[in-house]
Amino acid sequence: MIDALIRSGEVSQEDVQNNKLHYRLKLFGEPVLGGPRHGYLRLSCWAEGLGADRNAERFSYSGPQLDRPGCDDLVSGVGIIEAPKLIRDLVRDGNLDLTKDEFQGVVAGVWSMAEPFVSGLDWDTWVELFLLNGFTNDGTYANRPAGPLDLYRGATEDKKRGMAWTTDIDVARSFAYDRISNRSVGNVYVAHVAPAVTLAFICDRGLHENEWVIDPRALRDDDIRLVEVVEDDPRPASSRRQRSQQ
Repeated sequence: MIDALIRSGEVSQEDVQNNKLHYRLKLFGEPVLGGPRHGYLRLSCWAEGLGADRNAERFSYSGPQLDRPGCDDLVSGVGIIEAPKLIRDLVRDGNLDLTKDEFQGVVAGVWSMAEPFVSGLDWDTWVELFLLNGFTNDGTYANRPAGPLDLYRGATEDKKRGMAWTTDIDVARSFAYDRISNRSVGNVYVAHVAPAVTLAFICDRGLHENEWVIDPRALRDDDIRLVEVVEDDPRPASSRRQRSQQ
C-alpha cells in the first residue's frame, strides 16, 4: 500500500519518513459519511466529528460544542504542523469562538508549538486569528505595552519584515547566525514598534525567547534598521550553538 501511494505520486518518501498527516490519512483514514464533508477522512484516534480532506489541507468538525479541553484534544490529535489549519477552519466554520474567555491564548499556544508558517497559513490569516483571540501575555489576557518597543529579529534580508520579534538581541543573533531549524544565515534587525501592532508576548515555554508577535503589515521596510551582519557576531565562540551547516 505504501509503495503504491509513492508510485502514484500521492505521497513522497519524505512524507513517509516524517509520518506526515496526509500520508497517514491516505494509509489509515476512515471515510466520513454523510453531511457536508462526505468523503473526508478521519483517523480512529481523533475525537468524534473531526475529519479532513485527503491532503490534510481542510478540516471539518461536526461533533459536540467545543469547550477548551475539547479544542485542546482536537489540536493534539492533528499534531503541531497541521494545528494552525485546524484552528483556522474551526473558526471559519463557526465551531470555535476565539473571543470567549475560556479560549484565551489558544492562538499563541498553537503559534509556539512549531514553525508557524510550515502549515501554510499566511500573515493575513495569522493576524486575523490573533486579533480575534485578543492580546495575551504567556497565554493570559493582558494589556498591550504602554509605549513603543525596540524589537530585534534575526533573519535574511528578504525576511526582515516578519511576525516574530524579541526584546533580547542575543535571541535574534541565534536566529540570524546559528541556522536554527536549518534557516539560512542572516542578519540582526531592529524595529521601533507601536503598542497597537503587538499581538502576543510569549516567553514561558522553556525557550525564554522573549518573543513578541506583531502585525508585520504595519511595518514599512524603512521602519526596520540593520544592526549586525553575520561577520559582526560579537558572541564568544563557546556561547554559540553548533551550526548545522558551515
